[in-house]
Amino acid sequence: MKNVIRTHEIPGDSHHHPIRYADIAYGVAHDYWIDPTDPQSPQPSARIKFQKGPVREAGENGIDDMDLLAILDHRMQDFSQLPNPDRITLAAAAHIRAALKALLRRKKLRMSAGTEGTSK
Repeated sequence: MKNVIRTHEIPGDSHHHPIRYADIAYGVAHDYWIDPTDPQSPQPSARIKFQKGPVREAGENGIDDMDLLAILDHRMQDFSQLPNPDRITLAAAAHIRAALKALLRRKKLRMSAGTEGTSK
C-alpha cells in the first residue's frame, strides 16, 4: 500500500481543503497533503509528515500526534481569548486539550513501562 495516494473527507463538510495521504506503514498513514480548495490557486499544498516507526527504532523522522494537537491547542486558546469567543470554539478547545491530556497519559504510562519509543 506504500505510496498509494488516497483522500480523506470530513463528514458533513464539502467545503474543506482536500486532504490526501500516503505512505502507509505500521498500519497508519504518515504523509498528508492539504490542497487548496481552488485547483487553480497558486498556493502550494501544505505537507504534514508524521513520525514513521518508533523513535528508538527508526530515529526521529517526523512530527507526532501530540505535536499537531499542540498547534491546534495553541490556536484554539488564542481564539478563546478573543473578545466574545463562541461556545463551539470553547468546546473544541476543551476537546483538543482533552485529547492532548489523554495522549500525554499514554506517553507517561509507556515511559514508566520502558516501552515509549518502541513498537512494544
